[in-house]
Amino acid sequence: MRSKDTMTKPLKVEKILPPGHFYPRLDIPYEGWVELERKMKKIDNSFSLGHLRSIIHEIYIYADGETTLSEIAEKIGLEFGVALDPETLIPVLESLERFGSITIDK
Repeated sequence: MRSKDTMTKPLKVEKILPPGHFYPRLDIPYEGWVELERKMKKIDNSFSLGHLRSIIHEIYIYADGETTLSEIAEKIGLEFGVALDPETLIPVLESLERFGSITIDK
């Protein structure tokens, strides 16, 4: 059973792209990224921090206000061939909202 947060429907803010390269402007500390990688590796050992850049941009691309975080995680996982748990993406989603790239229906 998924949490209520994974049923969130993010909506991109036009013309506010997520930050590029590594993400010093997202407010997740390096240790947070490492923890995210650790959690993801428990689900799929092939996951690496290198996947995060693409995942962050894909979250933005799929953020249409209709697609849930669970659905977005499934689409991204299929595209990149990794299993993603949408629960572990919640901190990234919240950070993108604080950055201004997306809004989250609450």
